[in-house]
Amino acid sequence: VPFKKCIKNLGLNPENILYIGDDYEKDYIPAKNNGMNAILIKRKEKHSNILKDNYISDLRELFSNW
Repeated sequence: VPFKKCIKNLGLNPENILYIGDDYEKDYIPAKNNGMNAILIKRKEKHSNILKDNYISDLRELFSNW
């Protein structure tokens, strides 16, 4: 429900939203299931073996190619 509310409040199509979270089960999966683009930020080692793509360790990595 929070993800659907977020999409509605933003007034955007889900595919135009980038959701950044630090919990695979609570952030990444629900965002993807609701049609959003999602990135998992590594705040703990626990996610390092789950994702090889859509995974960063520092928010500055989002802008490193700009």
